[in-house]
Amino acid sequence: MVLLGSLFFAGLSVAEAQKIRVLDAEKGTPLQGVLIASRHHRTGTNFEGYATLPDDLSPTDSITLSFVGYETQTHTLASLSALTPPWVVRLKFATENLSGVSVETTAPVIPVTAVGERIGTAELQRHIDSDLADVLSGTKGISLISSGTNTSIPVIHGMSGNRILIVNNGVHQEYQQWNHHFAPLIDMGSAGEVSVLKGAESIRYGGDALGGVIVVNEAPLPYESRRPSGSLGTHYSTNGRAYGGSGEVAGAQKALAYRLQAGYSNSGDHSTARYLLNNTGSRALNLQGTLGWRQAQYGAEVTYSLIHHKEGTFFGAKMGSTDLLKERIELGRPIEVGPFSRSIAYPLHEATHHYVRSKGFLQTPELGRLELLLAYQQDRQNEYHNRRMNRGNIPSVALTLDNIQTDLTWKKAYRTHWSSEAGLHGAYTNNHNRPGTGVVPLIPNYVELTAGLYGIQKYHGTNWGAELGVRLDGLYLNASGIDAYSKHYGGIRRYTNATYSLGAHYHLSDRLDLRSQLGTAWRAPHVGELWSDGVDASGGIYLRGDSTMHTERSTKWITALTYRTEALELSAEGYFQWIDGYIYKEPSGEFFTVVSGAYPLFRYHQTAATMHGADLSLRWSPLPYVSYRALTGMIWATERTTGRYLPYIPPFRFTQELEVSLPFHPKSYFTIEHRYTAQQKRFDPETDLIPYTPPAYHLWGCSVGTELTLPGKQRLELLLQAENLFNKEYKEYTNLARYYAHEAGRDIKIALRYHF
Repeated sequence: MVLLGSLFFAGLSVAEAQKIRVLDAEKGTPLQGVLIASRHHRTGTNFEGYATLPDDLSPTDSITLSFVGYETQTHTLASLSALTPPWVVRLKFATENLSGVSVETTAPVIPVTAVGERIGTAELQRHIDSDLADVLSGTKGISLISSGTNTSIPVIHGMSGNRILIVNNGVHQEYQQWNHHFAPLIDMGSAGEVSVLKGAESIRYGGDALGGVIVVNEAPLPYESRRPSGSLGTHYSTNGRAYGGSGEVAGAQKALAYRLQAGYSNSGDHSTARYLLNNTGSRALNLQGTLGWRQAQYGAEVTYSLIHHKEGTFFGAKMGSTDLLKERIELGRPIEVGPFSRSIAYPLHEATHHYVRSKGFLQTPELGRLELLLAYQQDRQNEYHNRRMNRGNIPSVALTLDNIQTDLTWKKAYRTHWSSEAGLHGAYTNNHNRPGTGVVPLIPNYVELTAGLYGIQKYHGTNWGAELGVRLDGLYLNASGIDAYSKHYGGIRRYTNATYSLGAHYHLSDRLDLRSQLGTAWRAPHVGELWSDGVDASGGIYLRGDSTMHTERSTKWITALTYRTEALELSAEGYFQWIDGYIYKEPSGEFFTVVSGAYPLFRYHQTAATMHGADLSLRWSPLPYVSYRALTGMIWATERTTGRYLPYIPPFRFTQELEVSLPFHPKSYFTIEHRYTAQQKRFDPETDLIPYTPPAYHLWGCSVGTELTLPGKQRLELLLQAENLFNKEYKEYTNLARYYAHEAGRDIKIALRYHF
């Protein structure tokens, strides 16, 4: 502690006489890579926005600051000296007029008045064969809900599933959401950045955004590139003996640019710290291509993506009788374990997701920026179970979801401090059960139409800004199904709702920023919540809906306070959310037996709920090559009327990470990570399958990375990662598979990537 304290005060005592810091004028965040030119000296800002000026400047020397997409500023040393050290300069987004042509920068994904997190390309590339939930797991305010070893979905402030909207390259990701096993199929190998908006974001994105929005965007096309570039990579993981590879090539020819990407992975049975999880292998294939054409005032892009995923369902998640099921839940692990196998047997789950997206823009000084997006998605899900008379190759669940959507948005900045935004959204969804399964469908066929209209007015001053948004949405649902007793069910439902949001930010000082947002949101009950009646094989449960449920309506207030210096960043976020008609599922205490076995019965319920919590984070760089990061969060979720705890809410977590880079080779690093998860004591033992929750646990991990420069702008990247380094046997409270097995044990991953 004495050594750490000494390093801390040493870091704060660094002389700031000739230091300059560059921030985004609207957002207040540091800008990395700003070119600072003075006489014969050139330098750039670091990731915290700092740079050091030379000592030989005279008071009248000019200092020019330039950055792509921002207005260039010129100062003298004398004018900067009038500021309080370190000298802070704020750059504004640029609007350039070139022979009548207007070039406007694209607004950041996270608005200045919103509370959120961003994961950039460099951080994404540190992950080896990870899905969206894994990438977000180290983000403040984010946790996971799993249903086994291969599948997990992100949770924002206790909200998950239909309450988290995922936007993939501008397209609302549509997929089966009545089952936790149906995680969003998104290829993270093609992602250039991921942003998380934690407020009630229904204004820009519509319904289903009660908990927030996750925005995944691919990197911009290389329109300025003069030669093709890309990468080839391969990876291997010890847990599951997984292997795979990926490739990418991108380039441009005059106004045309392109990118092609592909990836494949193959895994066998995963294992816990003490035993194998039989039939948990997986296969994944990802293909994506984008073609773009851009001029100064207009442009267009077309993208096609295919993701195919196949994985086995853990054998221990189903039992032949109710008595055996109760014994297995009490034991909490499988009795018989077979040898390792790479094959995938029944039961298994198979998913294929296609999407085609086209978008175009037009911008002029008079009009502003107009964008049009058209997209088509198809999501096919098949579940295969062990069936009599050798019918296992016929799916028991066969669903096809077709979705068409369009978005028209308009943005314009004017009068220096003002800007406006408006948009229209429309979508058509047809989800139907394919015939020939020989099984009563778990959910009915349905058609859904949605439409939305919104407007946002913004003001951004020198030290503060605010925005007000309103939206009107409508939804039409027509469902039709036949139950096990040959009776028709479903019907037509119509929902309309108006929402609003008010957000503000204030730069209290050059180091202290405050953001606050108050917003309303809504969500119509999903078809699965209303009418589901069948087996969720991956989670080992039987689901039953409630057709009497009504719309969820939410009001969320979130505030964030951030303090930044060159060596230190502290952030505190607090939120409070009121939800009328909160929908959740929990065990009913009953058991349901079907041909494939016995399952605990889970029913959907609806109640008035309150969620509130806080997230804290710290990032400290006592030395240029040493960085320490810590984050923690706590959620309280209860029924408003009774005070009863809501089920499957993530417990308290604390994560810390220490990273050291080599002074003589900054592109080489070593990271060690520690995560503590407390026992969830805020739950109702009378409604759970077992009257206790998993004990607290500690997990350790580490990673090593290096990059070698080769001739001709070529690079070779080597990554080594270890998860659950000490092979801890543990269970996660939010994982429905915890009733039958433990979490995955040690996993050592290695990846080799060649960039050209």
